[in-house]
Amino acid sequence: METNNQKQHPPDGEIGAVIPHEILSRTDLPLYVKLVYGRVAVILRRSGYAVLTTGELAGECGIRHGLARKALRYLVMLGLIRFHRSLTDHNAIHVFQQIRKGTQVCSQKKSHPQS
Repeated sequence: METNNQKQHPPDGEIGAVIPHEILSRTDLPLYVKLVYGRVAVILRRSGYAVLTTGELAGECGIRHGLARKALRYLVMLGLIRFHRSLTDHNAIHVFQQIRKGTQVCSQKKSHPQS
């Protein structure tokens, strides 16, 4: 059985987060925003998309749920990810799709398709 601790850590050999220099060097960004951006960038490089909840993102980054949510809003405000109407519950599912702009990996956030 997989525990929450096991789920939060990437498998052996997988990179946890890669923060591009243009993001890392920005003094206007809080560290948790850089970390969330770096984690999303790694997930997108693997398959071009990611489906995860704010809670899962928080667990993978080792930050509180509220900081993950705040980081996503911050990234939207900066134009690093695009805004969409998310699901109404507190555990909203986010679908990130890769968009390439120069060498920087950006993402677009979309709502999870409802059945």
